[in-house]
Amino acid sequence: MLTDMASAGAERPDFIVSGVPIGNFTKTRTLALLNLISKTVQERGMYIQFQHFLRDRKTVKIIFPHLRTIPVLLNFPPAVVYYARRS
Repeated sequence: MLTDMASAGAERPDFIVSGVPIGNFTKTRTLALLNLISKTVQERGMYIQFQHFLRDRKTVKIIFPHLRTIPVLLNFPPAVVYYARRS
């Protein structure tokens, strides 16, 4: 769906919310997905990612330099939410 949105010239969303377990992907695959998300979301839009660990935080920060992580301690197991922007 992201590929279709990015290539079809569709209106770009303000937010993209994901629960895809990017921490389980290789760095190359994660960067490819993040680049696609970056091309799809509005210039000042936000990418929101739900994760169970912080292993890929530095990789996300390569594409989205403005990154804030918030722990979700009431979730079992505990999780984090990434709030990421390019600018």
